Amino acid sequence: MIEVLKLQFFPIVLASLAVLILSFSGSFAESEPGADAVGRPPTEDPSCDFVNRSYQKTYRSERLSFVTYELPQEEQLKRRLDVRFIDEMVFQRLEPGGSWRSWTIKARPSIFSSSGPVFNDCSLLREEGDGSSKLIVYSSEWKREQYRALITIWISETDGRIVKTRRDFDSVAPLVKQFRTASVIEIYEYDADKIVGPRLVSF
Repeated sequence: MIEVLKLQFFPIVLASLAVLILSFSGSFAESEPGADAVGRPPTEDPSCDFVNRSYQKTYRSERLSFVTYELPQEEQLKRRLDVRFIDEMVFQRLEPGGSWRSWTIKARPSIFSSSGPVFNDCSLLREEGDGSSKLIVYSSEWKREQYRALITIWISETDGRIVKTRRDFDSVAPLVKQFRTASVIEIYEYDADKIVGPRLVSF
């Protein structure tokens, strides 16, 4: 087991989830869905039904992890963030050389943020692979608070969960400060034997 320091505060990075995740804008704690001027709750974009169901299924997994890679050049991946969800605990390490942080969450990331639906204008792009490895590939406009991106999402046809995402951030919107490139890729893992909670060391 990896020894880490347990910090009693929420980290700056918001999961994405990544998917997210995984989406980052302040902390992994999801804000409650916002409402419009007359108090109506936000609604999903109907074109994103498949993506939203996949996102929800992904984050309902008892254990899941993802690694975020920066993309300084095409096909050149640079490991930047490691996030693990284990029951009600989240573990996070910013790389290279960062320390593990952990905190407890009451709910997993949502398809809504305070700025409304996270996914909008979804389009089916293609199918990749075959058999048990077949993937359904969608594109979508991704929005969480002030952050904007075009996201491509690879979804397993077998279990309906997210396998990989790529976000290309809007050049006129703020860039998530933990990322040093305009594009990031996230790779997801669900094998419980590979998703280990680092051993926490307290003072």
